[in-house]
Amino acid sequence: MIRRLIAAWRVLSVSTFLIVWSLRMRLRRPRASDEAYEEWRREYLRRAAQGILDRLGVRVQAHGDFPRQAGLLVTNHLGYLDVMVLASLGPTVFVSRADVQQWPIVGKLTAWCQTIYIDRGRRDQIPAVIDSMRSALATGASVVFFPEGTSGPGDEVMPFRASLFGLAVEESIPVRAAVLGYRTDPADRPARDSVCWWGDASFAPHLLGLAALREVAASVHFIEHDFVATDRKELARDCHDAIASHFVPVTGNGGPV
Repeated sequence: MIRRLIAAWRVLSVSTFLIVWSLRMRLRRPRASDEAYEEWRREYLRRAAQGILDRLGVRVQAHGDFPRQAGLLVTNHLGYLDVMVLASLGPTVFVSRADVQQWPIVGKLTAWCQTIYIDRGRRDQIPAVIDSMRSALATGASVVFFPEGTSGPGDEVMPFRASLFGLAVEESIPVRAAVLGYRTDPADRPARDSVCWWGDASFAPHLLGLAALREVAASVHFIEHDFVATDRKELARDCHDAIASHFVPVTGNGGPV
């Protein structure tokens, strides 16, 4: 019962924070050039993501540096928490599945981050998505996408889809890669079952379960290497192999991340 009350309080705290934060964004928007606005917006959103994570009891530890220059960043995908973790570390624009727009909390954050939405079942959307990615790069942000195409339980890094790597090949843009991982308190359920969001789990009950955890340790390991190739499938394979080689399965709890 105590954990349920804590979960309800945390979700209420996050919801209130988002309402106040959105009002502050509207009131404090600087009247300056587009470039100045973009710089302000990115920093504001980074702090918003940090505020949400703090209220959910999520501690983020980054190994390596977030990319300093605009570029493409790919990671493994474990669930909706990935978006907030990465957004808290640097200026990001995400490529995400279209239905994310309707999710509580995460949907609002992705909208603020000017997320590029994609219906994975419609390949005819790929050219338009790549054009949007190109435009986002021009603003100085890192464009993040999850090549697995879906989130999983963290047993392994699933095969990568190569379609969005086409932009890197066409424009000779180097790709950076990162590895995401989570751990929970020894007294809580393992991260595989309580943090990773996969299968047919409903969003709202999962979020309440996440909010009930004592603490979540999130780890982001940035691979200090630029990936370049002349073939998108080769590039996807190289990034996948690098992430898989550093990935630690999210199957337990306790201990350092």
